[in-house]
Amino acid sequence: MPRRRNQIRQLLQQTAAQRTPVLDLSNCQASDLIDQVCRMTWLTELNLSHGHVSQLPDAFGNLTALTRLDLSENQLPTLPESMSQLTSLTYLNLNQAGYEFTLSTTLKEWIQHIPEVVGLHNEPPVVEEQQRFILSADHPNQLLASIKQSMKLYDDAFNMEERNFDGGETRSRADTDIQQLFDQIPELKQVLPAFYADFKDHRFYWSSSDSERTLDANPFNLPTEADQVWLDTQDPTDVLPVQLVDELHDASRIVSCLNTVTGQQTKIVWSEYGNFLVSNQPYAEDEVYQADCEAVLYQAGSNRLYVQVTLYGRGETPTSKWVGSANAGQYWQEQAHLTYDWLTKNCHLWRELYRLPRRD
Repeated sequence: MPRRRNQIRQLLQQTAAQRTPVLDLSNCQASDLIDQVCRMTWLTELNLSHGHVSQLPDAFGNLTALTRLDLSENQLPTLPESMSQLTSLTYLNLNQAGYEFTLSTTLKEWIQHIPEVVGLHNEPPVVEEQQRFILSADHPNQLLASIKQSMKLYDDAFNMEERNFDGGETRSRADTDIQQLFDQIPELKQVLPAFYADFKDHRFYWSSSDSERTLDANPFNLPTEADQVWLDTQDPTDVLPVQLVDELHDASRIVSCLNTVTGQQTKIVWSEYGNFLVSNQPYAEDEVYQADCEAVLYQAGSNRLYVQVTLYGRGETPTSKWVGSANAGQYWQEQAHLTYDWLTKNCHLWRELYRLPRRD
């Protein structure tokens, strides 16, 4: 919410009198305050986000003590060359700094030496070892990245309207982009039901933070960067106490995941009606199948497990499903069909804990 001018004047007077090292001028008309700020050479942290700032003077380079600077959500076309004098910066936020924001070659080189820069597409390349989990071309999370990209249009529309421009066309484009993705991939509605409900109710028009957190919560239940670190540094003795159990009930076969320490057991079965079921309860014996299968248990992180179950039945083409657990086997759930190819392609990178061969 924009702040009153008397509040801002009082803040500036207090900062100057006490030489306060942190100054927050976010969400106010800061353009006419910049010259005054440039004289506060003791500042170490400065927030000018949402400040309607359209230009920074050369004197901005005098703020050499700055370690953190936020220029996000403004109207800046570029930065002054004197910014390269801010060699103490460890954090710089340029997210939505301007609609056609550009930097000179000198400033691009300067930015490379700032440890954390937000809002520029200049992230260092991810090494191949990490790409297998994070940026492989067919990674299901690319779908989430596409949605997030469209979500940024809602912020653009809101910022345009704050500046008395019409953001309706931009908002409609975001609606169209997201709807097309859900239309092309209907299973996304099953993976992201709460997100899709928010989308249909136009809740993104006012605030999208809750729904963005849904996208960040690993809805596909895939390995994370923490899992990748574990895989790269795994201790051969760091094995979860989970194994597959081959059960027979009235000559029908059930695969179970058993925690050998707690005794907790999860049933993974195809029913006689052809349905695939994952039961975290102990009473799944009634749901059995009459066909043969094989199963493989993988550990893909310190607490992440996957099981691939392949059904061989009545001379038909084998059918496979993936089941995953992110909490060391306490709770299991069927993986979305969208993750099948990626899991199958990458499972050889994980630790194979247990294998149940098919029965002849």
